[in-house]
Amino acid sequence: MSLTGKKVIKIQEIKFRNNILNIKKSTYAIDDEWDSFLARSSYGQLEQTSLWAEAKKPSGWRPYRIVVRRDEEIIGGFQIIWQQKAGILRLGLLMKGPVIETDDSVVLNAVIDCLKMVVKKTFTALLVQTPDKDTRLTSRLLSSGFLPNRLSGIIKSANVVINLCQDEEHLLKSLKRQKRQNIRIAREAGITVRQGEHRELPIFFELMRTTCLRRGVAPNPPTEESCEILWKVFSPKNQIKLFLTEFQAEIISAVLVLTLGHHASLWKFGWSGKFGQYRPNDLLFWEILNWARAQGYLTADLGPFGSFAADGLTAVTDLGSPEESSDVRFKTGFGGEIIKLQPGLLYIPNSVYRLIYNSLFPHLLSIPAFQKYISRML
Repeated sequence: MSLTGKKVIKIQEIKFRNNILNIKKSTYAIDDEWDSFLARSSYGQLEQTSLWAEAKKPSGWRPYRIVVRRDEEIIGGFQIIWQQKAGILRLGLLMKGPVIETDDSVVLNAVIDCLKMVVKKTFTALLVQTPDKDTRLTSRLLSSGFLPNRLSGIIKSANVVINLCQDEEHLLKSLKRQKRQNIRIAREAGITVRQGEHRELPIFFELMRTTCLRRGVAPNPPTEESCEILWKVFSPKNQIKLFLTEFQAEIISAVLVLTLGHHASLWKFGWSGKFGQYRPNDLLFWEILNWARAQGYLTADLGPFGSFAADGLTAVTDLGSPEESSDVRFKTGFGGEIIKLQPGLLYIPNSVYRLIYNSLFPHLLSIPAFQKYISRML
């Protein structure tokens, strides 16, 4: 076990049938054992890794990680990242967790009880989105005092996941006909795709920033320095790659890919807006999917939708801006499976704050300026 950082502090130890269920707080900066568990788990995702928390530290986020073991084997846990706001408010985000690799109700209930205890002792409020394909936890959390999330725009609702367990021919056939035509157009025009290098991160950031400006949203990562930190944290584990498209010696679009276990995430995208008639981004995404398949990844996702309800590849209900609508049409053209992500939940231990949230928040959130203020806080 290669762990670096501080010691692990035991929170509690409870009987689990004939075994001991150990619930401990890990304060390792990089917790390789926890990240390895996530890489092989059915429900593990990047946002729960210690690498993710480490990359968020320069932006003011701090991690709080609980690891659950049975017979010394990790079977679950959760990682919260949190910030201090307005001097007294401690707001936590639990994205894609808790991660629990067992269906046993004793373990599920123990992790939820521990989560509530941690929030009551440490945080003012906790925003939660459970792992994408884990349908067990949302109802359990709601019955345990968690509230439906009303913070519009914070929680994404759907994603496209591509099955890479097929050869290139079958992967190509799963694309919509227009997408296959666009890939051919790009190749015939002379568009090329290659892997980028660390020194080209500033180019990626500028392309991503330009794309966000066109869409009227804040760039994320917010600064070039944030991209550098992300690269510094993930590159030693070989879990970050940069892909670029070029035309006439000019870089025109880019995708930053993050990986975990057998999964690749086409995490962030940027495009100058030039040469759209040659469909450079269709070729870019296609070549990344082929790279991921050749590297042995089993699945890839194309990034979440902001505000869309998805009922199938041929029935996507558009609830967003024209820019978001275009994004959805682009991603669904690659086939794959549209995954409805789990809804957001909020846990507020203080009864007065809960009352305010339930009674006053719905009215305040109808005010655009207040919505923007809440979004900036998170």
